[in-house]
Amino acid sequence: MSNQCTHVRRGLAWLAPLLFCSLALGQNAALRITEPVPSRDGTIVTNKPAISLKGTLAWTGGDKRVMWEINRGFSDLAGVTLSDDRKTILWSSSSPVPLRPGINHLRIKALGQPGASTFVNVFYTPQSPAPTPALRTTVFHGREITYEVKDGLAIYQGDMILGKAADVAAKSAFTGPSAANDARGLGPIASASARVGSSTSFTQDTRASESRND
Repeated sequence: MSNQCTHVRRGLAWLAPLLFCSLALGQNAALRITEPVPSRDGTIVTNKPAISLKGTLAWTGGDKRVMWEINRGFSDLAGVTLSDDRKTILWSSSSPVPLRPGINHLRIKALGQPGASTFVNVFYTPQSPAPTPALRTTVFHGREITYEVKDGLAIYQGDMILGKAADVAAKSAFTGPSAANDARGLGPIASASARVGSSTSFTQDTRASESRND
């Protein structure tokens, strides 16, 4: 019987954060979220990719810092203001909290008051699927590559920023001996490594000089 009880307790251990979340938001906790107002079960539903948060902290003196952190790997200090009663801190996220589709576990805590924290689950459902990035081609180290255009930037292999898409396209349309390649969007591009903070360099295409030698 003892083993069964132990098994049940361990099996329900994962519910502890959710139960605490509901209790913290349902009671007059020291740290509260006031905007957007969570539902009674401690959840927020949105179709926006980021949300701004506001709340209050029953301040006991000392450290005024309030920080939010999310299971998606982001965290930041909130902006704080002491109210006229000198006992309540009004806090708000300095920038919108980024979300990913699905459930986002968000925790807010007062750094100077152990135990003063609250939790909320944010369900983010995009209004429509993200548009497929536009694909283009250029020449990189004498080799044709395909890059995608996101937010006005030319991105190669998902994380290497070649520069502004307009600049890369303009260099690819460079007129000269490689005009045949230009028609296919394969013109040479010059060095743009200073903008990506890496050792990668973009060299001038050598086919122009080879054509002159011929």
